[in-house]
Amino acid sequence: MISGAASADCGLLVVAATTGEFEAGFARGGGSNVSSNAGGNVMCGQTREHIVLSRGLGVTQFVVAVNKLDAADPAWSEERFDYIRQRVLDFLKENGFKERKITFVPVSGLT
Repeated sequence: MISGAASADCGLLVVAATTGEFEAGFARGGGSNVSSNAGGNVMCGQTREHIVLSRGLGVTQFVVAVNKLDAADPAWSEERFDYIRQRVLDFLKENGFKERKITFVPVSGLT
């Protein structure tokens, strides 16, 4: 991930839409829904980590694919897509990304 992001102008971030998967990947460090490693250090979700690392490596634009919408409850829920879009967009903007350089796409690998 790091070597690829270091030479990229645009990133593709794939976020799972299924309940639980998005929340685990987007967990904020220090909250009740994060895990600890063997040393007891609190870890935040990989989605957040990838965004922060990408920004630090010079990525300035993102396409965010909200995946597994066919498995969301209910399937292809616009409400779920909008919820995920807003949470991820807010975090991207907090990390210096410009909203006009971020595109969200609802997708599914199966249907």
